[in-house]
Amino acid sequence: MSLRLRLTLWYTGILAAALLLVSMAVYFTLSFTLNQQANQFLNARAQQYARALILAGAPGRGNGFIREQLSNFNPDTYAQFVTPDGTPFTRTPNLSSGLPVDKGIIDRALRTGHTISQTVRLGDVVLRVDDFPLNTTDGQPFGVLQLGRDITQQQASLVGLREVLILAGFSGVIVAFGAGWIVARQALRPIGRVAQTAQDIGDSRDFARRVDYSGPNDELGQLCSTFNVMLGHIQDAYQQIENALQAQRRFVADASHELRTPLTTIRGNIGLLARAPSVSTQDRREALEDMSSEAERMSRLVSNLLVLARADAGLHIAKQPVHVEDIMQEVYRQSRVLSNGVALRLDDPQSAEVEGSPDYLKQLLVILMENAIKNTPSGGEVRLADLIENGFVRLTVSDTGKGIPPDALPHIFERFYQADKSRTGGGTGLGLAIAKWIAEEHGGRIEAQSRLGAGSTFTVWLPRNGHAPARDEVAAGMALG
Repeated sequence: MSLRLRLTLWYTGILAAALLLVSMAVYFTLSFTLNQQANQFLNARAQQYARALILAGAPGRGNGFIREQLSNFNPDTYAQFVTPDGTPFTRTPNLSSGLPVDKGIIDRALRTGHTISQTVRLGDVVLRVDDFPLNTTDGQPFGVLQLGRDITQQQASLVGLREVLILAGFSGVIVAFGAGWIVARQALRPIGRVAQTAQDIGDSRDFARRVDYSGPNDELGQLCSTFNVMLGHIQDAYQQIENALQAQRRFVADASHELRTPLTTIRGNIGLLARAPSVSTQDRREALEDMSSEAERMSRLVSNLLVLARADAGLHIAKQPVHVEDIMQEVYRQSRVLSNGVALRLDDPQSAEVEGSPDYLKQLLVILMENAIKNTPSGGEVRLADLIENGFVRLTVSDTGKGIPPDALPHIFERFYQADKSRTGGGTGLGLAIAKWIAEEHGGRIEAQSRLGAGSTFTVWLPRNGHAPARDEVAAGMALG
């Protein structure tokens, strides 16, 4: 049984019960009121007749006298006097055949002294008959006064009311069932959309879809909102899995691609040395140097690939307060060993603190300095500087080298990208990708500007510690340089 049908049946059942209770209350209230009116009417008439009969000395005065006393009061009342032995003694003129006498009822009324009520039918007339026991002035019973009232119209009214209530009840139940079905369908329509959306998402795996709900923030609205939030979490989890799988596939493809050349070189040299024992000392030394160089290159490549693999897996760098000037001076001292005729210049570092990792920030600057030195001819200059601006520490590494072609500039931070080897110097093409990841992990950004034949400038923006720049300041800071 569907939820819609169950709700409809519940609505209908509750309304049917309410209608039944109201109908019963109306019917029995009216019936009780009419009976009370009849009781009051008959009691009043009984007191009048009994008082007149007892004061007149009945029944010793004779049948004619009693009939006269009965006919003197309220001709709309049916009255009959019955002796204690159950014999009708006299009656009002409007009773042609008299009221039926039940000897048991007569005896019980005289014995208990209580009025006994009954309903009798005389032809087409329905009478409410009360049997009132009568006592003499000294308390001795001398008969039963039967008083009746025509309740034909009252009974017809109750029958008509009962039929109207039954018909109205059935009609109300039918209308309630139809209305309940429509209301339940309208109320459950968002749930149907949720179920259909869930089915479509399961079939298409399109976790970017959401349930379209524009109604009030009631229980159904909260359900749709919760379902959309759940879809967002599922989408994030699914995207993370997809990213992890893509990163894994990319890592395998990159590693296999980049390791192919050094492995081929090493295998070729090993084969040469194994097949030709008479190789000259010079050739042997060159072969060993090639193998050592390629092994070092593979070691560097694998190390860089592992760094990027951790980045793809969602690795976050542990941070602490770091003084940028200390890292700049350390990188400057180490880079002087690799200068190879290139003049290195360190502008006076400004005292600034950022939240970051000393090791990774040092690795970032070393990557930029090595690239600048490799691509700057002897006699050129590489400059390392910092500047505090708009809540950021701006680190710049500029050179007077060959420059980067304009069509290659947008791609230099991509993995393994090498623009005619002009900026790599035989490297792996992973350094700038790692530098970009380190900068972004620190909440910053790295940019590059270059002109062919005039050199290049790499700028790293890092949020300064103790200063939380507003969004417009971030945009302004990122746009400079």
